[in-house]
Amino acid sequence: MTALGRYEGKPLLRLIDSYAYWAIGELSDQQERLLEEMTPRLRELYGSSGTWQEIVAKQMEYPDTFPERLRELWEQNQRIAAERNETLPVDVFVTQVVDNSLVS
Repeated sequence: MTALGRYEGKPLLRLIDSYAYWAIGELSDQQERLLEEMTPRLRELYGSSGTWQEIVAKQMEYPDTFPERLRELWEQNQRIAAERNETLPVDVFVTQVVDNSLVS
């Protein structure tokens, strides 16, 4: 599935993925700037306040510790992949962790 197909009709999903990239330190500077510029519109759209990260966390009811947990999970999975002489692409990790958080 292409990224476009993944997000078609699901604008919040793109924000959730961005949140996961941000939490593990893999969000590009350009994407972060775009999200910061979008924050006033997101506040309006979701009737919320705070940063774009706080808005996503509120919408998803993520606990305050969620970014830290995602970082730990990313590091753990990176170690496992390295032990197996494999590479875990960040896109694969984000897709899996986000999709799992949406169904659990």
